[in-house]
Amino acid sequence: MALAPEPLPWRDPLDAFHALRDAPFALLLMGQGAAGRWSAIYAHPREQRLLRDAGEAFALARTWLSDAPPEAPSPSGSPFRTGVAGVLGYDAGPGLPGDVTGIGLYDRVLVFDHQDRTVGLLESPGADPGGRDALLALLDAPAPAAPAPAEGDVADVEPRANFGRKVEAVRARIACGEFYQANISRRFEGRLGPGDHPFDLFR
Repeated sequence: MALAPEPLPWRDPLDAFHALRDAPFALLLMGQGAAGRWSAIYAHPREQRLLRDAGEAFALARTWLSDAPPEAPSPSGSPFRTGVAGVLGYDAGPGLPGDVTGIGLYDRVLVFDHQDRTVGLLESPGADPGGRDALLALLDAPAPAAPAPAEGDVADVEPRANFGRKVEAVRARIACGEFYQANISRRFEGRLGPGDHPFDLFR
């Protein structure tokens, strides 16, 4: 894996990704909080696929990666690499139909270091040089306007009290030694207004 020779100027990854908000198979992995040093943008994959079975997605990912040259650790210390990235449905599992799973094979990734406020470009060996400029252009694009007030609304589906009871039940089971960790989630649903964009909701 090659790294851009010099760190690139800092750009907020949310601002950089704005131009890709409607691009198919563009991914923003956003770090937040004290441990969220790194963010990454994956775009313009060499190959991509939409699937409804997570097992098929993992098998395809292994095939793609078996044909790729071995990767060296990133000189920047970043946890991100070129290669396969994508989105799995929450209930995805081998042989389980569910939400659409999208994966792509990416020759490049922009890596954002929030601590040092620098950006690095990682590239796979043999990557098409034509795609480099498209990613680097994201760092020079004008800052997007602030999102307009949302016209739609989003809310959690179940009452907050129900969620609280689930948390207490899991804590009790942890105290009994049944398991030591759990992830309890709440589903949110809503609608976008005529002028709303999903990326603005994320912002």
